[in-house]
Amino acid sequence: MHQIEQLRTEHNLRALASAEEGLGLGKLPVRVFGFSYAPATETPLFARKSYHSFEIHKLADGRAFLLAFVTAADSDRIRSHKEEVDVTVYPEPYEDARTLVRIHSTVS
Repeated sequence: MHQIEQLRTEHNLRALASAEEGLGLGKLPVRVFGFSYAPATETPLFARKSYHSFEIHKLADGRAFLLAFVTAADSDRIRSHKEEVDVTVYPEPYEDARTLVRIHSTVS
């Protein structure tokens, strides 16, 4: 099973309903996933993945995560640091950025 599909199943997530499209994370129910071009400010989500959009998961406890691909070295840096680190993230595997990470969202 694809890693992202596995995460959706593990967290019992459903795709956004059409009536929920365009809403920010703070206005969405829990246990949903969607896609955003703008994972900042209000982070509006949409049901369909489009070019260069990131997948966002909103879990049952209200926490939200951006799914992204990074290099193995950047993945190690993310996992080993408690403070902020600067890394380049991609919505799809790209060149050496083939490691999937979940980045906790602090925006709503």
